[in-house]
Amino acid sequence: MKKTLIFVNAGHGGMDDKGQTLTNPIDGKKTLHANGKFYHNGSWFYEGSSNRDFALEFIAAASLAGFICMPVFDAQLDTNRLDRINLANTLAKGKKSIYLSFHSNAAGSTVNPQTAAEGCCAFVGSLSGTGGKLAAEIMPDVQAVFDKWGSRRRAQLVHDKSLDETARTFMPSILFELGFFDNANNADLLINPYFRKEVIAAIVAKLKTLCQ
Repeated sequence: MKKTLIFVNAGHGGMDDKGQTLTNPIDGKKTLHANGKFYHNGSWFYEGSSNRDFALEFIAAASLAGFICMPVFDAQLDTNRLDRINLANTLAKGKKSIYLSFHSNAAGSTVNPQTAAEGCCAFVGSLSGTGGKLAAEIMPDVQAVFDKWGSRRRAQLVHDKSLDETARTFMPSILFELGFFDNANNADLLINPYFRKEVIAAIVAKLKTLCQ
């Protein structure tokens, strides 16, 4: 049986192409301080760092589950996402493959930390396509982990939207938004390795059922 090749992307946020300037944080992406407590370990929050945690931990877990995983992101640089997509498209020819991109979200509220937006969702190019069907199967299990850890829910788990990573890949693609880093509750979860482990385990287990 042909193994599924998973191209793994960690969403934006790292050093610029000269290795000099951090592309994050911007307003709304700073460390949270509320009720006498510091979040994100009392330091600046870089979305790219959290995304890389999810991506690298996913690669480890999925590889143990028998998938072939190929990262398309740079370990430090915030490279052009189209270059990452083009790399995956080139390497995917003739192979059974999917493209997964890990992100965390922000409400962009002027009040920091915000309290309204919370929870997880995924974006796909088409709800009726293979990526949409995969996401529809995966996200309830991811939502169950968020429920267990006390996060409120998003109204919709899977969104049909033409983003670069959902529209330009030649293989089924899912862009995960796993929590809001400017929400105090989700901020705690994003820096918790046990929470990340459970989210990743839920994704890997469902993929193993659906793709192997």
